[in-house]
Amino acid sequence: MRSVSVEDSAHGRFSNKPNPDHQLVSDASLDILESVARDKIEEWAKGDGGGRLSEHPRLIYILYRWVEWRNRDTVEDYILNRLSDANFVELIVRLAENVGQAGFDTRLSLDHDNIRTLVNPDKALRRISNILNGPDISWLTPTLQEKLRELEHPTVDSGQVGHEAAKRTTDNSAQQFADKPAATGD
Repeated sequence: MRSVSVEDSAHGRFSNKPNPDHQLVSDASLDILESVARDKIEEWAKGDGGGRLSEHPRLIYILYRWVEWRNRDTVEDYILNRLSDANFVELIVRLAENVGQAGFDTRLSLDHDNIRTLVNPDKALRRISNILNGPDISWLTPTLQEKLRELEHPTVDSGQVGHEAAKRTTDNSAQQFADKPAATGD
């Protein structure tokens, strides 16, 4: 799969510029390779709880390739409807932890283009709420419960999507600054 992805880059697929010096196969052959890789992903995605794919150590990388080679709706359906709760929680927390710049922001957030590429954050938040409000969350460690609650109820400055109260507070704060006269250098 990685070889196909590297070849995609050399051909300029899903990026800006083709690099003919690095192309090892023709466009037609690359189409076939992408199809074979996509079919293999979809084969692994079959089964309870998300199939063998859900246990793959490079799941996130594979999901991004699947979006490129199939479409977002298919991947979103897999994440929201086919992954077991445990696999969904593991994936969504890993995605939410990896959106900040290293060393600067440790808050969890679903409000990031890399996440929106895979799944609508509001839909992910609905599944998080369903899990947290389910009949039995004893399978979740206290740390995972805390992380999911942070995603469900983000702080105002976290930029999390889907929470109107946080948006209103942020909008009101911005309006307060807009209403104040600008300081002059006098």
